[in-house]
Amino acid sequence: MKLLGAYFFLLLGYTYFSYFLTDPNLVFSSWPMYWNWQVGMWQAAADVHRIIPVVYGGLMAGIFCLYFVIAKYARLQWLNSFKSQLLVVLIVSIPLVLANNALSHDIFNYIFNAKMVSYYQVDPHVKVALDFPDDPWLRFMHNVHTPAPYWYGWTAWSLIPYWIGMGKFTFTWLLFKIFSLISVVSLLYGVRSLYKVVYEKELPAHAFVLLFLNPLFLVELIGNAHNDGWMLVPAVFGVIFFWKAYKLLQQKKFSSTAIAQNIFFSISFILLSATTKYVTLVLVPIVIGALVTARNSLSQTAKKVATFLGTSTSQLIFFCIAGALFVPLFTARSQQFHPWYLTWVLIWVPFIEWKWLRGVIIIFSVTSMFRYIPWMWERGYTNQVLVDQKMITWAIPALFLVYMLGKWLMSEKKRSNSK
Repeated sequence: MKLLGAYFFLLLGYTYFSYFLTDPNLVFSSWPMYWNWQVGMWQAAADVHRIIPVVYGGLMAGIFCLYFVIAKYARLQWLNSFKSQLLVVLIVSIPLVLANNALSHDIFNYIFNAKMVSYYQVDPHVKVALDFPDDPWLRFMHNVHTPAPYWYGWTAWSLIPYWIGMGKFTFTWLLFKIFSLISVVSLLYGVRSLYKVVYEKELPAHAFVLLFLNPLFLVELIGNAHNDGWMLVPAVFGVIFFWKAYKLLQQKKFSSTAIAQNIFFSISFILLSATTKYVTLVLVPIVIGALVTARNSLSQTAKKVATFLGTSTSQLIFFCIAGALFVPLFTARSQQFHPWYLTWVLIWVPFIEWKWLRGVIIIFSVTSMFRYIPWMWERGYTNQVLVDQKMITWAIPALFLVYMLGKWLMSEKKRSNSK
């Protein structure tokens, strides 16, 4: 409990820090006490702007170190039930709900796109924010010259917190943050349900910590309020229904109707996920391929491949799912890559038994959060910043893979010498 308490206070420290990076044109409140404090934060950030990335780096180092300590050494036997895991998620998320979205301006686009639908009654996938130059919200938005890059599903979802916010910016902004927290809670329920279907037991504390206390997962989905959480919720449920169909197919006696229903719901949920971001469409061929190989001679081939790799067919499927969602991170669109995109892969960590692969994914979460440092140092994006970000993101995981390969080669050499 003490370690979790310390983790909460470090996230609280990040929340305080995030207001150093509040856009100068953004005023959350005119309340004098808040306003005087925010002005002081802006002045401090201007006076010691070179210290900002150092403070951020120190905070991230501390948060990740504590995350690793909790994952490796904490005695968390009590953290196996849904209630206890939900309570921990809610408590550690409180600071991030109140944090400024310091590392991304995307939430402002979500809000304004909803405003374009509700207030201006235009299609944000056709119109752009600059078409409304007199709107006061444009002063703190960054991406104002392109249409909404997301599909219509997310536009529909985003109308919920916007309508509840009644056009009040700060209230609506806070509701979008709470909406993001709801996506994480939904993911907790979904991941636990999937784990029970696959392994027929509750999500263990260690697997819970690896995902739901991961700093990148929390900061990007709640602190920066990226919509990837709402993309992943239906994707996880799609995999749940796939797995139910897959297990039924492996039985000697099965119901064709039940299988058809599960396949229908699986594909439907994946397609629903793709209405936010189309990247989850890569799950469709994996789902279909796994189902096709479940009851014919190809199933034996899959088992042989899994045996050769020293794993099970279920691990092979999760490897394909995580791998397929990792490939888009190599594209130019992701700038190799936007940190929040890693949540597409992180969500499957509880189901990956290969320690080396789990380690690589988690190390990527560390380097992805540190890639913000060059941007903070230069206070913007330049060609050199983009190069530095790629080096930070990819170099350390590459070294880890070399280390793991060397370790494996040494173990194989010892094994051959002992024969």
